[in-house]
Amino acid sequence: MANTKETSLKYNLHSWSAQGNLNPEVITKAEGIYFWNEEGKRYYDMSSQLVNLNLGHGHKKIIAAIKDQADKIPFIGPGYAIDVRSEAARKIIEVAPDNMAKVFFVNAGAEANENAIKMAKMYTGKYKIFSMYRSYHGSSYGAANLTGEPRRFPSEPGIPGFVKFIGPYPYRAPKGVVFKTEEDATAYYLDILEEQINFEGPQYIAAIFLETVVGSNGILIPPKGYMPGVKALCDKYNILMVCDEVMSGWGRTGKWFAIENFGVKPDLITFAKGSTCGYVPLGGVIVSKKIAEFFDKNVMYCGLTYSAHPISCAAAIATIDVYKDEKIFENVEKVGKVLGKTLEGLKQKHPCVGDVRYIGLFSVVELVKDKTTKEPLVPYGKDPDKIMGKIIGMLNDGGFATYSHENTIQVSPPLIITEAELRDAMKIMDQVLDSVDKMIGK
Repeated sequence: MANTKETSLKYNLHSWSAQGNLNPEVITKAEGIYFWNEEGKRYYDMSSQLVNLNLGHGHKKIIAAIKDQADKIPFIGPGYAIDVRSEAARKIIEVAPDNMAKVFFVNAGAEANENAIKMAKMYTGKYKIFSMYRSYHGSSYGAANLTGEPRRFPSEPGIPGFVKFIGPYPYRAPKGVVFKTEEDATAYYLDILEEQINFEGPQYIAAIFLETVVGSNGILIPPKGYMPGVKALCDKYNILMVCDEVMSGWGRTGKWFAIENFGVKPDLITFAKGSTCGYVPLGGVIVSKKIAEFFDKNVMYCGLTYSAHPISCAAAIATIDVYKDEKIFENVEKVGKVLGKTLEGLKQKHPCVGDVRYIGLFSVVELVKDKTTKEPLVPYGKDPDKIMGKIIGMLNDGGFATYSHENTIQVSPPLIITEAELRDAMKIMDQVLDSVDKMIGK
């Protein structure tokens, strides 16, 4: 058999990388919260791969559902009604906010957001779409224009009508702005959002897209009252509120959807990742009753060959059942408290840790050069010395697999992780942060 790594480098194009500088790890086994390379080294999967492997590697019930459906009907076009397609949608609506009515299935998060954009424009008859600067909604062309961070740049000049706004990031408040409470932060960020809505013309704005909890761009948790405030602005100006739950949904925060933490019922929800835990591709757009009723009378110009793929729907049914039957969200609540305490301990101990943010098993460590000035360890959008890559390399050497973005490190393990496993893994993080402290001379 050909050498796996050599063949991969010869024939595969790898994501987000200059192809000539790659050294991909060859993985030969995965189980639970762990995976192993070809030398037999074991890694804690502390980012759930791409924050999608919520139930860990190799869950037998999901695998059995995939096999059974492959034996029964591996594919039938999206225009037909079949049992798994109907049941997957029913189960999703059952756990979604109670204003939701129907699901349009796609293959991934980016496609979910692409179609939500179209639905918002069709429903409102308006064309402008708001989204945050610190956001990631996918890398396909429309989703990349929706994205606010630098990964959108290769898709620019962008599509007319996509407008960026500054979302809440109290840790990095503008100079001269001081927030004494979360409510202060909420008032500030809602004021600038409403001002921008008026500058752009609410009569032209179809939707405001938000990651309910900003994911890869730093686990930015909305301050108290912010999400209800955004919904109030949307209602005031006849704008749809769209919550991107691709990363934050399916128990990641301890709820079916993260928006449940904030007491808001959006107009659309996009999802993917944890709906099948990545075993097979699936995403979707959940629409409210009023939007479903609109498309009863108006053509919905959305369609995909693999929409509601039978094998993916079977996997989603099994995944939802596992979340319920194995009381996964109870584990998230219990172990999430341990994660929070552990992160706070790291923040107190290490000069390089400026902030930690966490909700459920969704968390980040933000690295700084100086805690007082909050100067990021690497400048926004730049890392010429590849400092973050070196830190991720040190974690990887210790058996702690995750990824970084800007000056933050993702800590979002599978939702099945135990307290003991979490504590063991975080000891590796602690040791690496000792090295980072030395790196900044503290």
